[in-house]
Amino acid sequence: MLTARGLDPFAAEHERSVVHRADGVELRVLPPDRIIAARRATNRPKDLAQLPALEAALPAKRERG
Repeated sequence: MLTARGLDPFAAEHERSVVHRADGVELRVLPPDRIIAARRATNRPKDLAQLPALEAALPAKRERG
C-alpha cells in the first residue's frame, strides 16, 4: 500500500512512527492521533465505530508521555 486516506505520504508518516519492541522484533507504529485521522478519513462504519474508544485512550497516552 502506497497511500492511505487521511494520512500524509509514507515518508512523512514513517518519520512520525514510534518504535516498539515485541518478542525481540522492532515494530514501527503510527501514533494514535494518526491512526484516528486515517480511520476518520475512510468513513467506513467499522472504522467510525472504533473512534470513541481510540479517542478516549488519547488523554491516558498523553499523561504517560
